[in-house]
Amino acid sequence: MTIPKQLKVNDPHVVHETIDGETILLDLRKGLYYSLNDSGSVIWDYLLLTGNTESVFAVLTNDGRADDDIITAAITQFLNEL
Repeated sequence: MTIPKQLKVNDPHVVHETIDGETILLDLRKGLYYSLNDSGSVIWDYLLLTGNTESVFAVLTNDGRADDDIITAAITQFLNEL
């Protein structure tokens, strides 16, 4: 699956809230909710700030804390599931 360069929240159909590092997403049309862990919440926050998937990859893979290939794979999986 190709990841688009720009993403935005599907307002007003999707609402979200972050509490204590956990982000809850609620799809009001489908009645489904999703819980994001710490890593998912960080990705979500960058998407909210920039809307740009390339910047998410750039920021999170350049911090030197983990293997960039692992981070890239995790971000790709998250965005595909999103």
